[in-house]
Amino acid sequence: MVVGNISAPQVRNAIRRILRAQVGGKLSRSDKSAIWQYFENRCAYCGKTLDPTSRAGHIDHLVPTSLGGSDHISNRVLACGVCNGDDKREADWRHFLCATAGTSVEYELRLQRIEGWVAAQRSTAPIVSAELHDLVETHIELVLQAFDKSLRAIREKR
Repeated sequence: MVVGNISAPQVRNAIRRILRAQVGGKLSRSDKSAIWQYFENRCAYCGKTLDPTSRAGHIDHLVPTSLGGSDHISNRVLACGVCNGDDKREADWRHFLCATAGTSVEYELRLQRIEGWVAAQRSTAPIVSAELHDLVETHIELVLQAFDKSLRAIREKR
């Protein structure tokens, strides 16, 4: 079902993002700037140079939140629109990196850069506790179940 330009799956994703953001999932401008700077304005996967003033660069989740990844900065990298939006999607980021790197040398260089970023961020930025993460995920599921139930009831009355 689409309401205006928003579909039910988009609403579900928005609910997830909004609730996860309550425990620190939203990146600040300085976080985003640090990501751009660390990856030297290049896609972490394919190496394409990106213009920070355009909309071509995306902040991607290495492990998608739909597969249990966090919104923590250590799970975020710079990606071009093709890698983030069209190609990678829910794929394992290491397998995807291997497919896009071209050579084993490029793969190793990009892998080391990504792993260096992850390690540096995990050591400096607080990570949400497993208990709080599980609580948020539980409540997300409860809200989504209520949303689905309400949507079904509305559709039945049409």
